[in-house]
Amino acid sequence: MLSATAALISTQIGQLAGWPRLLADAFRICIPGFQKKFSWKAQFRGFLICFLFTNIVIVYSFGLKPIIIVQLSAVLDGLLLTPLQAIWVAIGLYVVLPKLFKGEAREILRPHWIFALGLIIAFIVFGYFCIFQIPYIF
Repeated sequence: MLSATAALISTQIGQLAGWPRLLADAFRICIPGFQKKFSWKAQFRGFLICFLFTNIVIVYSFGLKPIIIVQLSAVLDGLLLTPLQAIWVAIGLYVVLPKLFKGEAREILRPHWIFALGLIIAFIVFGYFCIFQIPYIF
């Protein structure tokens, strides 16, 4: 129980330190109109509040069962986030990156098609496990 609680607390600290900043920066780069409506601080605070709220809801919904929470988070992190990450990396490489550079720099920095193939395979494999295998775990 003590080690599971320590793992939860350390994960929570890491999550609240990095993810809101990462998401605020990603929204600033990928969705320029979003920055016009909300400043970077407002975006960061919004993501921070969202994470705090969702984590409180998750912890209270499972009660004092940190082992179940750690198991669930491991499954969801390994299976659910990988297809989402594959989609966002593909969007970043093939939609956003070409808009950041012009001419010769765009051609030099254009990603090879093998990266798109790898991202599609990762999305399909882990997406399959998310849709068809996660319900059987629980």
